[in-house]
Amino acid sequence: MLLSCVPHTLIINTTPLGMYPKIEDCPALPYEAIGPLHYLFDLVYNPSETLFLQKGAARGAVTENGYEMLIGQAEESWRIWNAENATGVLPRRAIIRPGVKNAGIFLWRSIAF
Repeated sequence: MLLSCVPHTLIINTTPLGMYPKIEDCPALPYEAIGPLHYLFDLVYNPSETLFLQKGAARGAVTENGYEMLIGQAEESWRIWNAENATGVLPRRAIIRPGVKNAGIFLWRSIAF
């Protein structure tokens, strides 16, 4: 069935296909059926325009890579790890080995301070 016949116009690549260094890979889709009504989103952000996105753009689809999602996840992670919630309990406690630079982080279950 051609994608243009399907009522769903959002296509999301959640695979690592097309990610550096294997930039020649892309999901096996009938790209000839993609058109200007489609929105292609790729979780991959390196390269910034994967073959999946290139093929969609060539057919007139709107495309976006996963960079903004990566930034959003990083910002939310920072908020979670660096701010207490209303109960004064962090979702998890990160313990960095004192005196050892870049020694690793050990995760423990929720601990009240």
